[in-house]
Amino acid sequence: MTISSSTRKAGPFTGTGTTANYPFTFKIFQASDLLIVKTSPTGDESDLVLTTDYTVSINADQDSSPGGSITLTAGNLAVDYKVTLTTDVAPLQGTDLSNQGGFYPKVITNALDKLTILTQQLAEQVSRAVKVRISSTTTGDELTEELFDARDQAVASAASAASSSSSAASSATAASSSATAAGSSQTASSSSQSAAAASATSASSSASSASSSLLHQRLRPWLQTGLTRHPVQYPVVSTAPSITRSMRCRARTRHRRQQPLRHPRQRLRHWLRLLRKLHVMRRLPLTTVSMIDTLVRKPLTQR
Repeated sequence: MTISSSTRKAGPFTGTGTTANYPFTFKIFQASDLLIVKTSPTGDESDLVLTTDYTVSINADQDSSPGGSITLTAGNLAVDYKVTLTTDVAPLQGTDLSNQGGFYPKVITNALDKLTILTQQLAEQVSRAVKVRISSTTTGDELTEELFDARDQAVASAASAASSSSSAASSATAASSSATAAGSSQTASSSSQSAAAASATSASSSASSASSSLLHQRLRPWLQTGLTRHPVQYPVVSTAPSITRSMRCRARTRHRRQQPLRHPRQRLRHWLRLLRKLHVMRRLPLTTVSMIDTLVRKPLTQR
């Protein structure tokens, strides 16, 4: 009987947790010709052992109904596990034909079938091998090495890309922190500028207060004393001799006439008139005259 199918593998069958029996449809001579491979969910493979891990049921007529089935002794195949069935017939020739001896045609048929099975086994294994084109000068081993090198480079590139991504994220975080620090520095600079402006304003106010206080201290004796007869004493003012000459003449005239300035306020008003004249002649700043005028208009109790 001829072998009409080139199939030499059954499966892989994926376990569902409900089945332990798996069929095959290729011709074998005995149960030991089978090779059963179990695959875990992680891809690890292991060869099962006859009678220990499985049992075989072979169809009676392998010529007209090739194949049979196996049964796992451990029970149903677990979920996500796989089982694959093929043959592992030894590449040996056991048929011996003697000269002028009698033999049956089945002996020749089985010997030829075994050769066909060995060829199919090789074809199944080669179909899973890494192959190069017929015109290529690269061997299969060299191609395999190139593939593994490419894999290693891809893994290294992926790790480098992940590191670069992490560095980029760190740089972005540092840039954000720098921007925040720059904003804080700008805010601090603005606060310092405002504080400097406030300090300048305060210094100006302090200078004005100090000037007012100095004038107040110099004029206080004129406001508090009750002298009715006293020579008129002018405040220390830097003026030209031509300006002070008329003032001194008026003072001497008043002194000779013995006309007292009866009240300190009256006396200060007299001085204020003179100081205004000095301002008109550009010998005394207007701010000084204004401060004196303010002091004159205040009650004595507020000084």
